[in-house]
Amino acid sequence: MSFRKILALIVCLAMLLTGVIGCKQDSETEQPGEGASGENPAEETSSRNDHGIDYEAAFASFPPDTVMIDAGVFTVTWAELFFYFRGNINEVFSYLGMLPEWGEEIYQGTSFAEFIIFNAVSDVLESKTIRYGAELLGFSLSDEDLQELIETFLMIAENYGGEEEFLRIIWENDGCYSREYFMSLMGLNRLIDVLFSELYGEDGKLISDESLVEHTEADGFLMTKHILRLQTEDDTARNDIEAIWRELNEYEGDDFDGFFDELMLKHSEDTGLAMSPEGYLFQVGDMVQEFCDTAVELEIGQFSEAVETVFGYHIIYRLPINFDVMPSSGYINNDYRTLRELVMMDMFSMLLTSWKLGLDIEYTDAYKSIDMTEVFPLSDS
Repeated sequence: MSFRKILALIVCLAMLLTGVIGCKQDSETEQPGEGASGENPAEETSSRNDHGIDYEAAFASFPPDTVMIDAGVFTVTWAELFFYFRGNINEVFSYLGMLPEWGEEIYQGTSFAEFIIFNAVSDVLESKTIRYGAELLGFSLSDEDLQELIETFLMIAENYGGEEEFLRIIWENDGCYSREYFMSLMGLNRLIDVLFSELYGEDGKLISDESLVEHTEADGFLMTKHILRLQTEDDTARNDIEAIWRELNEYEGDDFDGFFDELMLKHSEDTGLAMSPEGYLFQVGDMVQEFCDTAVELEIGQFSEAVETVFGYHIIYRLPINFDVMPSSGYINNDYRTLRELVMMDMFSMLLTSWKLGLDIEYTDAYKSIDMTEVFPLSDS
C-alpha cells in the first residue's frame, strides 16, 4: 500500500479547516453517533447516499467495538474498518458515477468487493501503523498540540453552527461518528507533521545530499536548461541557434551560468521558461527523444550543439540536479512536490513498510464473516 492515502488525509484536513466536507479520516473506537450531548448526529438525517447504500443499516451489522483485525500491538474495530469501507465505496462512486455489482470484475481479475476490502483494510492498517511507529520512535503529541487540537475543533464546530450540528454533518457526509473520532483524525494529521519534522526537517531539509543522490540514483533524473528557437519554414531558426551557440562557445568569462541565463532569457522561445527558470528536472522519456538522448550524453557543465526536435532547435546545457525543483512530470500528474519532498515521502513510505512487516496480523472470525452483498446491499441488489 502506498503513502497516497495518508497524503490525502492531510489534504482533506486542510480542506475541512476551510469549510469543505467530504474526505476520509482515521479514528479511535468510540460509540457511533455520540456528540457532545450523547445524541446520534445522524438521527434527523438519512445516511442513504445517491448510490442507494444505507450506511446506518450497514454500520449496525456489528457492534462498533467488535475487533476485526488484531495486529498484536493494536486492534482494528468494526467502527474503524467501516469508516474506510464507506470512504472507499464513495470514492469509487465519485470516480465512476455509479457502483458496480459486488461480484463484478473491475480490475485484473479483482471483483469490486475484493477491491474495496483490500483498500479499506490497507487504509486502516496504514493509519494505525503510523501511530504505532511513532510510539516506537518515541514521538507523541505535546500538551500544547493537544490543546491546539481542542481549540481547532471548537473553531470548526462554531463555523458550522455548534458541535451538535457539526457532528451531524460529518456523520452524514463521512461517517465521523463522534467528537473523539474527529479529534483523533486531527491528532493523526498532527502526529504525521511531528514525524516528518523530527525525521526529515521542514520540507526534507535535514536529508543529506548524499542520501538524496543515493535514493534517486536508479531513477535516472537529469537536469538541464535550454535555449529554444521554434521551427520556421526557412533556415531562420537554425541560423539563430547557431549564432547563439557561437556566442556561448566564445565566452571566456568566469560566470558561464549567468551568461547562459542571459542568452536564454533574451533568445529562448520556450513557453515554459517562466514556470521553470531554474531548469527542467526530468527522467528519460519525459522529453522528446532527441532532447533526452543529447542530455544523457552531456557531462554536467557541458552544453550541446544545435539539436533539432519537432519543436525547433535547442542548445541544451546540462546541470547538476537541484533537489528543490519539481520534476517536470509533476505538471502532468498534478503533483507539485519538489524532488526532495518526493524523496522524503518515499523514505517515510519505506519506514512505514518496515513497521508493517514487524506486525503479526490476524483476522478475526467477525472479519471473515463480512459479506459485502449483505452488509452493503446495493439499491438494485
